[in-house]
Amino acid sequence: MIKNAVVKNATQLETVLLDTVKGLGNAKVLTNLGYWVKHRIEDRTVKENVGMNGQAFPGYSTTPTYISKSDRPAPRGGINTPQTKRKVRAWNKRVQSSLQTSVSRNTSGRGGKSMYFPGGYRQYKAALYGTRRNLTKTSRMLANLSYKAEPNHLLMYFAGDESNSKAVWNDEATPFFGVGLYPEEATQLQKAWEGFANAE
Repeated sequence: MIKNAVVKNATQLETVLLDTVKGLGNAKVLTNLGYWVKHRIEDRTVKENVGMNGQAFPGYSTTPTYISKSDRPAPRGGINTPQTKRKVRAWNKRVQSSLQTSVSRNTSGRGGKSMYFPGGYRQYKAALYGTRRNLTKTSRMLANLSYKAEPNHLLMYFAGDESNSKAVWNDEATPFFGVGLYPEEATQLQKAWEGFANAE
């Protein structure tokens, strides 16, 4: 039976796949399995919106928030803020009562450096990708999910410090980085490995 061991700390996120009975196989088998695991994690996260334990991701926050206009991708569907701090303070007082429910308004003009989203991060994400949580913003993090065949085990990790840092933060808030940790996926993982091993 294949076991999944996840290594987590403030700077590192790795998962190791190993067989507790015998070695997983040669480098080709491990490489093929790595490809399968990478795409399984991507599909489960982005398309199924399910974490590593088989549970659906929680929804995005609806607490009112500000998003910088320099953020990428650029925010859409929010409300332009005033340009000066003094006007922002006055505007903040008015917005609590008059704009709290204006979740679809997008005022014209340059405005300040941020946009206000009374519907919270959920409203911001909805204008870009929809309301289903999938841990994807620029797609770079999951694109850098990598794998490496080691003697008798497969190492999954995120290449690049930026992607690894994002993965650490995301996994802390919404555990996603692991595979075969609930019965249905454990069966899929085992069958995938057996298929690659038997093809040799």
